[in-house]
Amino acid sequence: MSFSQWKIPLLLLSLGLVGSSAIAASLMILPARHSETPQSSEPKTLASPQPNSLDDNLIQKGVNEILSVCFPKPVTAQGTESTETAQSGESSSPQTTQPSQNLATAPSPLTSPQALETTSPQPTTSPQTPESSTDKPQETPRSLCQNLAASISLFPNPNSDSEANHQSPSFIGKLAAQITPASDENKIVLPTVAPFPQINAQAKLASVPIIMYHDILPKKEVSWDVTPGSLEAHFQEIKQQGLTPISPDMLLAHLRTGIPLPNKPVLLSFDDGYGGHYQYVYPLLKKYGYPAVFSIYLKKMEGTTKRSSLTWEQLQAMAADPLVTISAHSISHPPDLRPLTDDQLNQEIIISKRLLEERLGIPIHYFTYPEGKYDARVKQWVIAAGYQMAFSMDDNDEKYAGASPDLLSIGRFGQSNLKTAIASAWGGYPAPVTADQFNLTTPIEHREFKLNGNDIILVSGGTPRTIHADSRYQVPEILKGTGAVAGVDGTFFSLKSLNSNILIGPALSSNRGFVPGNKSENPKLTGRPLVLITNHWIKFIPFDPERHNTLAGIQAEANPTGNGQTPQNSESPPVSPNAETTQNPNPITDAFVAGAWLVKDGKPSTPESFGNLYGFDARRNRAFWGINQAGQPVLGVTQNLVDAVSLGQTLAQLGFRDAIMVDSGASTSLAYEGKSLVTYQPRPVPHVVALYPKDASNLPVTPEPTPTPQSQ
Repeated sequence: MSFSQWKIPLLLLSLGLVGSSAIAASLMILPARHSETPQSSEPKTLASPQPNSLDDNLIQKGVNEILSVCFPKPVTAQGTESTETAQSGESSSPQTTQPSQNLATAPSPLTSPQALETTSPQPTTSPQTPESSTDKPQETPRSLCQNLAASISLFPNPNSDSEANHQSPSFIGKLAAQITPASDENKIVLPTVAPFPQINAQAKLASVPIIMYHDILPKKEVSWDVTPGSLEAHFQEIKQQGLTPISPDMLLAHLRTGIPLPNKPVLLSFDDGYGGHYQYVYPLLKKYGYPAVFSIYLKKMEGTTKRSSLTWEQLQAMAADPLVTISAHSISHPPDLRPLTDDQLNQEIIISKRLLEERLGIPIHYFTYPEGKYDARVKQWVIAAGYQMAFSMDDNDEKYAGASPDLLSIGRFGQSNLKTAIASAWGGYPAPVTADQFNLTTPIEHREFKLNGNDIILVSGGTPRTIHADSRYQVPEILKGTGAVAGVDGTFFSLKSLNSNILIGPALSSNRGFVPGNKSENPKLTGRPLVLITNHWIKFIPFDPERHNTLAGIQAEANPTGNGQTPQNSESPPVSPNAETTQNPNPITDAFVAGAWLVKDGKPSTPESFGNLYGFDARRNRAFWGINQAGQPVLGVTQNLVDAVSLGQTLAQLGFRDAIMVDSGASTSLAYEGKSLVTYQPRPVPHVVALYPKDASNLPVTPEPTPTPQSQ
């Protein structure tokens, strides 16, 4: 190997910027820089960096920041001072105690979910000035971070004396580490860290906008300039809409592990290092307590460009504030990194990182592509430099962070699209749980996804029940007056008459009780999913017409066998119709026979699994419901025509643990908060799967609906 081939890897090593695995990778992929032949345009394959070349501590730091935002250090019931106050020697009443500005501070012991629901509202993590703190009531941690709180609520009983108690250091360590993907004897499941530079599957479902700003100055000179007044109006909009600005470290932890962020997250980014960033932006960040990332290119720091520039003293002051993160943005801000030679890329990507670290005395973990342009070769240099994440931009393809191709191609929104971007901001589902855990107390949320050419509407959360009406109605009519927030059309039914409420197969509903199926038709349903709902769990098991056409046979499935599983074997001894079921402490409240599994145990169903089910391969509107990886019930419909196999593949990607097809085609209907979410007039139906909020009083028995029947 010639000296020219060794020079770049040796330079990287001498700078101490990357670990040995990254050096080994660079030896394999970096071409000779003085070759007489043109470089191939074919992207070269980069061996994945080894785990020790990545910064797991940065993930830990981001997780700690998320926990600090969601669970501020509490004041005890006796009025004991917070940690920060006690250390400063200053006294403060509980009402005026503010959390530390330092977002990286390790979180205090978490209060239990039960305590979160009953304690008085805690201040948000971001400190507020007196004039802005009264604009909007502070949210409780439960409402601010409901999906993270939901994840914690599934961990061991907070009232137990176990070492895994919510308030124990051991518990916090397990939650914050996020590196161990397995579950322990207490069934604490920590998210897996996605292989670098992939994005965790859970994070792909969230919608985290990154808002990109450039110069801030009193009078706009070009369209993308922003005045200080407009910037503060943006900050007010963020506050009024209930968003939580996050740091890049929090975003990285979320994208790597899938840990849910606060309900409505947003990351603020400011590019290039203009003087207005210190004069106008930085004071506003401190006023509102908002974190932000500033992308700095070093030539700008010389102060020789037409527009104002930061000074090193100003940048050092900002970089020392925990609210501020610095990202490298090259040395000279070339309009396009792709045509540069390897010598030039070394300067723009690697040397810029080293110089910023030397001048600021902090590690630089992030890179921002000038004008958002990159290719596979540029990304290889970003990896070799040791960056953990890289920000891009594309005015023609703005996207949420989780929708980006990978950690080295994170999309952003231009500030002119702020309102559009934040309208759908969402921190993601609760963390995944084991297959025997369920999350039946989370708030009910409506989301829409576009994936694989399919438009999917989902409503998740709450507690499921079924309603068996006295005739056929539109789904919103059936839900009216019941207290349910959402509902999807349920099982299949007879079409012999326009007002028929006869269901196909046996059904147990909270409002109508048990109705057996037609004995001559039941055998045709053998093996289809039998839906079983209790107050604590939901199961989908193969329907057995001999066993499941009596209430006693249905209730027998609530009694676990010795191995902890509900009996599913059709060869089990038959249950007498008169068997005693009243002593069951967790009786089945609802049951019905559905069409087919779309997803089973996280895997999409194959064409063969549908057997002779009529129309499974036809393209039509589809309705479905099931359980996601977070253990939440989810109702859904497609807005386009799709076959059952393709739908199952999409739902598996959307994080379903199990998904069941219900009556579809002309019956496909989904209602939320009293309104239909489909764009057409569905066929009236007699059966609905409904979601009730956790605080619904006396979860059904549901009142019998009494609207006027409609024609088919």
